[in-house]
Order: sequence, then C-alpha cells, then structure tokens
Amino acid sequence: MWARFKKMVVTGAIGFAIFILGLTLLFSFPVLFRYLLYENLPLKNGSISYKMWKNIPIPIYQRIYFFNMTNPEEFLQKGTKPKLQELGPYTYRSWWVKRNITWHHNDTVTYREKKKNIFLPELSTGSENDLITTINFPLVAAAAWLRNANSVEKISASIAFFLLKETVFIRRSVRQLTYEGYHDYLTEIASLINPDIPKTRGYFGWLYGRNNSDDGVFTVFTGKDKINKFNLIESWNGASSLKYWNGTCNQIEGTNGELNPPLKEGQDTITIFQPDLCRSWKLEYKEEIKNFGMKSRRFTVKTSVLANSTENPENSCFSTRRHLPSGVMDMSPCKYGSPVGLSLPHFYRASPSYLKAVEGLQPNESRHEFFLDVHPVSGLSTNIGARFQINAILEQDKIIRQFSNITELVLPILWQEVTGFMTKELVEELIRDMENPPFYASICSYCLLAVGGLLLLIATSLFFYHRIGTRQQSRRGSPLLKDEDRLEENHSTKPQTFPEINGHTAGDV
Repeated sequence: MWARFKKMVVTGAIGFAIFILGLTLLFSFPVLFRYLLYENLPLKNGSISYKMWKNIPIPIYQRIYFFNMTNPEEFLQKGTKPKLQELGPYTYRSWWVKRNITWHHNDTVTYREKKKNIFLPELSTGSENDLITTINFPLVAAAAWLRNANSVEKISASIAFFLLKETVFIRRSVRQLTYEGYHDYLTEIASLINPDIPKTRGYFGWLYGRNNSDDGVFTVFTGKDKINKFNLIESWNGASSLKYWNGTCNQIEGTNGELNPPLKEGQDTITIFQPDLCRSWKLEYKEEIKNFGMKSRRFTVKTSVLANSTENPENSCFSTRRHLPSGVMDMSPCKYGSPVGLSLPHFYRASPSYLKAVEGLQPNESRHEFFLDVHPVSGLSTNIGARFQINAILEQDKIIRQFSNITELVLPILWQEVTGFMTKELVEELIRDMENPPFYASICSYCLLAVGGLLLLIATSLFFYHRIGTRQQSRRGSPLLKDEDRLEENHSTKPQTFPEINGHTAGDV
C-alpha cells in the first residue's frame, strides 16, 4: 500500500515539475528571444542587420518605361489628345552599398549610399539606342521660370528659343534621356535664369549624374537601447527637415525603406523618406503575404498620400499655386521651380481627369502599385516595389510663342520601378535565425505541457483509485485481519442464547 502511494506522489511531482517547466518556457522564451533579438538587431559591426544594411544582398532592379508621343504635331497644331505609346522596360541591375560610415556617441550613424546601375539588355524590351519622342523639358522649365518676367524678357526669350531651334517636342535615345544625358543650350545657361540650379556642364537627362552616385548624407538611429528608433532618419544632408513646403510637411520622418523598427501588434502604417520623392510617404497596411513560406506584412501607398488639400486637408501644406486634382503632386518647389508632377504610374489612384486628357494609359494595381513588404519580427524589408511616374505640367503663356496655344495638361514622360525581392536562400536564413527558435521553443513548451499534464492526470487517477479502493475495503473489512481474529469478532458480535428449563429460559432462572 505504501509503495503504491509513493509511486503516485512521485508521478504527480514529476508531472507538476514538467508542466511548470513547459508553462515557464511558453511564456518566458518569447520575452527572452525578443530581448536577445533587440540586443543583436541594432546597427553595429557584426549585428544581424549590419550585413544586410551595409551591402544590400537582395537583387535590385530598376525598370524604366518611357511614353513615346506618337502625334506631337496634331497636339500642337490642333489640340488633339496626346497619344502615348509605352516603351520598355529598360532594365538596370542596381547595387547599393553604404560608404563613409561614421558612428556617433548618441547612437546614430552617418553614411552615404552609393548606387551603381548597369543596363541589362537580356531583361529589357528594346535597347538604350531606342529613340523616344518626348517633351523638351529644358524648354518647358525655362518657360516656367519666366512666368513672372515682364513682356520684354518673355519676347526676348521666345526669340532666343527660336534662334536656338528649340522645339516643344524632341527625339532622343533612351541612353540620352537616362544616365548619359545630352547637351542642351538651355541647360547650359539655366543657371543664369535660376542660380539655384546645379551646374551639369550643359547636359540634361532625367537620371543624368545619378549613376555611381548617392542621394546625399544620411544620419540614422542605430536602435541601440531604443529599438523603436531602429534606422529612423535623424537628418539628411545635416538637416532634420526640408525647406520646400509649409509647416509639418517639411518634417523628415520614417526610414529609407530598407530597414524598419520591428512592427508593433496591430501596426497599420509605416513611413518612408526618399529624396527623389521630396517628402515622407505614409504607407498603409494592406495584407499579409508569404514569400517562400515566410510571412510578411504588405504596406502600400493609398489615395490619400497624393490627394489634394480638398480631399485630404493634411496635405494642405504641400499646396502650390497650381491646385492640381488629386493624384499628382506639384514637385516644382523641390525641383528649382521646374514644372514636374509626381504620380503613381499610369495615374493609378489619381483623378479620372488625368486619364481623360491623354490616350494610351491603363492603370493596373498589380503593375503600378507602390508597396513595401516588412518582416514583422525584425522589421527587415523583404520585398519592395517603389513605383512612381514623372510628368511635365504644361501651361500656356500668351507671350512666349512656343507655349501660346499649348493645351494645358499633365503629360506623362516616364515611370520607373525599383524592385527587390528576397531570394529563397535569404528567406531560409531569416527563417532559421528569426522564426525557427520561437517556433521550436513553442513546440517544446507544448510537448512539456502535454507530458506534464498526462503525468498529473495519471497521478490524479491513481489517487482517486486509491481512495475508492480504501473506502470499499473499509466497508468489507480489512483483508489483512487474521482468520482467528475474524472468527473471534464474529463470535463476539453474535447474540447469546440459553436452553429452556421446564419452559423457562436459563436466563429467567
């Protein structure tokens, strides 16, 4: 009996200990893992994120699509809708590497990010020698700079444009319109009209001077001791705010999109800043996606980002004199007064009025959406599709002959996408380092809980079995009593009888 009771107690004790161990592991390991992750995630030599941050391992591609103008004469002479033909993609392989890395005592780091691009004909539709009929943007910009000039100056400029044989539309190669550029007299004298314009030796190209270059000096927080500041931009080119807009719109917020602070539970927005966009963009959560079995959260640019102040009052500090319909942002304040309009490709999520003014555009969510996929545990950007369109804002000027009768509209010039998708090898590495430890720990926890619970159940069953057996034995009598003791007990409990004597019992006598 004692041995059975001892086994029951030992089984229950072991089960209880295993159950508590499983419970402890279940609740403590996530906290411990998060602590270790946040200790090793911040930017520093040898950290988890440093290697990916310093030299982006994700294959990055830049694809450029040009809008070829097929009816320039009809547009200029008759006001016919522009007929646009999309050509491309012209694909470039990009490498992004951090340079001039300097660590500071206030848990920030300063760097430049050099970007190198090489044309890939095998991934392109066409070559860099393809000719594109497009707007003569240096001429459009010069006319915009002269908007507030007096009549004499405008007439003189109009004559100069004519003598220089400047036409509203030009025909140039893809090579010239992108990184190589082409010589233009108006570009050469642009600094005389607008002293703020950087000197380019008289060359113009939408990406001229951008190959093997950087976007300026960034200073970001490393995330040490404050993981919620991980890779947040502290300053750009030494300033914590821009000078193009009004009020809060000048604030530089968020990250550069490569790394982000780990996502909080239920977080539905992230903010990124890129100099090309001249502002911070807020992206909103759309859906959960899987990439080689790894879950990420997708954030996209919604309509409100490029909405005008009428539809989104928060954008009132981005307003300019042009008051464009929603979907196109007037970038002239940050482009030296040049009439550049920024939108999503094919006027995706923009006012229908833009599509009605031209022919040849077909907005499509899968091709034209701006998105960023973020791994929620680490904040690493797993996939990116940065897509935007460059437009020329055409305006009439009755004195400048070349623009006296031009149709006022927003004319698409090109759109580009910068994409980067995690490879299977990188995903497997991320899963191994970020997701497997807590996953296996949870499995181990549940196994311990199951084993401990089973042992406790066995011990409890033995306990109740012992109790029931004890009660039944107490009712029947103890089986451990000797036979003579039982006979004696039976004898002592049996009523006594006496023989009768002459009709009376002996007891009566």
